[in-house]
Amino acid sequence: MFFIPAILLTIIDLVSVFTGIVFSVDESGTLHRGPLGYLPYIMVGGYAVLLVYMLLKRSNKRPAEIIPIMFLCFAFASGLIMPFILGKDYSKPGNKKYRG
Repeated sequence: MFFIPAILLTIIDLVSVFTGIVFSVDESGTLHRGPLGYLPYIMVGGYAVLLVYMLLKRSNKRPAEIIPIMFLCFAFASGLIMPFILGKDYSKPGNKKYRG
């Protein structure tokens, strides 16, 4: 039951390769969002919230369990927020501007 949204998103993404409904790539290799371009972020955010909720619900509420869960929350949040902070440069592989 938990996999139904992921399966639907996979089908929509596959269809998007031909229709551009979620994303498209032009001749220069630039990624463009389609009308449903934020759908993958919404789905990942929903799964992340569900995972954290289930982890907290089943934990013993001791710091040894809560601290890793909070780190996981930070990792999920940063992965979801960084594309919006960095903008289009985030989706360009090998971008020299952000290399260390």
